[in-house]
Amino acid sequence: MYSVRYDAGKNRLFLKIDGYLPGEEAVKFREEIEATLPQTKPGFTLLVDLSTSKALPPESTVEINKARSAGVGYGIRKGALITNSALVKMQAERTMKHAEKSFEELSFTTVEEAEAFLDVV
Repeated sequence: MYSVRYDAGKNRLFLKIDGYLPGEEAVKFREEIEATLPQTKPGFTLLVDLSTSKALPPESTVEINKARSAGVGYGIRKGALITNSALVKMQAERTMKHAEKSFEELSFTTVEEAEAFLDVV
């Protein structure tokens, strides 16, 4: 299960993955992200909540990377990842390391820490 939400006041895209995200659901997730991106303004921030996510299969990671590239095209400025799982954090950081690096992105264990990071210009 997943959710995609944009907060225009904060110019922030909120993504959440809950549990397991199989490949076919990851395609729908990417498509929903891509449909939401035109609402953002250049310099938007991204908060990805993986606190209840399981590790992603490789085909889902491919879809996440496509969505990430689309976000870069819309002018993402900063990203924050929330996770409490060492395995999910390792997978996400590996994905971030191999993706195009055009914005600052860090991992956190709480929403509050992530929001504080994203709120600093």
